[in-house]
Amino acid sequence: DESGTKRRSSGLAWSDVHGTLTLRVNGILGHKHVVIDTNSGVIDTIAFGSRNVLAWSCDVGVKLYDVGREAKIALVERPRGSPLGIGARSAHVVWNERGDGGKTLVIAWADCVKVVKIERVDAKPKALKHDLSRSASFASGDVSDGAGSQSGDYLSKSHAVHFNTTCTHAAKVVSMFQTEYYIAGVQPFGDALALLAWTRGAAPELHVVSKSNTTLYVDVLAMKDDVENLSCSDYTLACAQPLTAKGEYDRCRCAGGETWWTPGLEPRLIVASPRDLILARPHGAKETIDWLSKREDYVRLIDACELATQYGHVDGSVHDVGHRVLMKIFNDGEYAQTAALCAKLLRRDAAAWEFWIEKFMHARALAEIQPYIPTENPTLSANAYETTLHAFLADAEHHPRFLAAVKVWPARVYSPRFLIPLVKAKLAALHDGADTSSVVLKEALAELYLNDGQRERALNLYLDIGRPSVLNFIARHDLVTFVSRKKLSLLAQLDTSAAMTLYVTSRDVLPPSVVVPELFAQGGFGARELTHTYLSALFDDDPSGFDEYHDMLFDLHLEFSPSSLMGFLKKSASYDVGRCAGVLAGVESLVFERVFLLSKLGSYEDAVRVLLIDAKDLEGAIKLASELENPRELWDVIIKVSTDSPEFMSTLLAHAKNLAGDANAIALVDALACGVPIENLKSTLVDLMNTNAALARRLRASYASTR
Repeated sequence: DESGTKRRSSGLAWSDVHGTLTLRVNGILGHKHVVIDTNSGVIDTIAFGSRNVLAWSCDVGVKLYDVGREAKIALVERPRGSPLGIGARSAHVVWNERGDGGKTLVIAWADCVKVVKIERVDAKPKALKHDLSRSASFASGDVSDGAGSQSGDYLSKSHAVHFNTTCTHAAKVVSMFQTEYYIAGVQPFGDALALLAWTRGAAPELHVVSKSNTTLYVDVLAMKDDVENLSCSDYTLACAQPLTAKGEYDRCRCAGGETWWTPGLEPRLIVASPRDLILARPHGAKETIDWLSKREDYVRLIDACELATQYGHVDGSVHDVGHRVLMKIFNDGEYAQTAALCAKLLRRDAAAWEFWIEKFMHARALAEIQPYIPTENPTLSANAYETTLHAFLADAEHHPRFLAAVKVWPARVYSPRFLIPLVKAKLAALHDGADTSSVVLKEALAELYLNDGQRERALNLYLDIGRPSVLNFIARHDLVTFVSRKKLSLLAQLDTSAAMTLYVTSRDVLPPSVVVPELFAQGGFGARELTHTYLSALFDDDPSGFDEYHDMLFDLHLEFSPSSLMGFLKKSASYDVGRCAGVLAGVESLVFERVFLLSKLGSYEDAVRVLLIDAKDLEGAIKLASELENPRELWDVIIKVSTDSPEFMSTLLAHAKNLAGDANAIALVDALACGVPIENLKSTLVDLMNTNAALARRLRASYASTR
């Protein structure tokens, strides 16, 4: 009994040379002997589980018996094709007491392994379909993990397994695989299996594999024996594990690909041969860290340290090992890699951050660590930030870094007033005020002014720089109210799109009555174009507002964006329609805009004439006439203008088919002029008369009157 736990019924089991298995069970009235198996061949392995289940191996396989219920559970047959006669015992049978409290049974025959799960059932077992054994040969080397129909079902009665209706346990194969070697021993090892591999004439090997036969670890064992003369049965694999203070086994913890037990409570594997004994134990977090340190595998080392600390395997090793790692890389001159690891290792250790900032400063490599310096959790001393900024300010090469730090770091972590005079002095020392460093320092000084609450000074500096980014600066810090009116045109020239967006969204502070005069004040073509862009953006945002500028926008659209004119005319109701129509007279490219304005004025006849004469758009003229309630006069104009055009007359005759009883159709036919060649006139008129009965009657009456 390896379980280390107390069973409901204690007992003793043994077998004799005839294959009879006897169980001695202790009861209230004493003990009794019960024969539970006979004529099954040699029984050479018996294993008690803490769940009060007895397992034993025989010639046909491994049998399971519920001692508490005095009932057989199942027979796990030996896989067909499993090698025989290699000098090994019939099966290795081991309960997984350390991993899951005796719920799993591991069985190994020669080169075959089955993992059997013992489950409790509350009702009578259902009719079962498949064998716990494998029907096919192991020659193919396939692996089953319990999802298949054979390895995942309970044993059927056809294999001479006796079930008791009161049995509370059932067996299920959850994994099955074949190995490339003979198995001299097997033991559960955390979530995996430890296998002692034997190959004739070779040293034994210790394999740790998953339950789907994925190799996790292999070690060749150097034994003192003459391996040439030893067989598989000459080796033994056992396992021992100390108990915790609560009398339980410590369970392994899988973290980030590592499998660790609590130090001192890990299982020990024991490999025995006739002349040697080897004790093996799993390496812990400390060994893993030491091994990775020697290999200088810093990425995996840091991960291992984090996991070890997180799960309580090692106390303080992240800080100690991390410091050694950083020093090693730093001394090798790998400043960028050191800075990146600082962010991962130092975390909330403010003292460590300040230590490494000082080291980078002495190495003139502050630019490497600056992006990683934290401003909260932890917040360092003001001296650390100001020292870094001062170092960047002192070297013209690092002025862009100085600007980036000033923009990113909040003003609360350093004193802007301490840096402002230093930056001003540096600017005064520069000979050429237009060079790159001067511009960068002016932008940095503007940021410092802003952080110090001097917003107007900050804005004036940005305007002095004259960069398009000033508009983003104004919007980001809500400085519109500080913008001088005389600078509006300048800002619009720096970044027209951003400026117009700013002016439109801030029209409560900068109304059009302020912006438009300032934009026009520049004079010339550029001023009109900027004004057009501004008024267009304003109109798009609010078509019904600021109507006093709509006539101006009409003129500017006509000058800079004629394609936008029709949309403007349709949306706006605040322009002088008569003036606009007069302006468009004679503009051939804007005929339809003129027609729209004439229609809006009620001058439909003029609109139709423009469509027919200027645009050559008969369909448009017909559509316009059709939309009115009394279009007779328009039809007269259409017919009169179209009389001399064969193409127009053909189109009108085709349209007249839909005008049944309409006087316009009769007027159209009456207007047919002599000498105007119209293609297929006869067939068109016949078709028209067949369709339009009123027209046919009118034509017949007209013809009769002329006789």
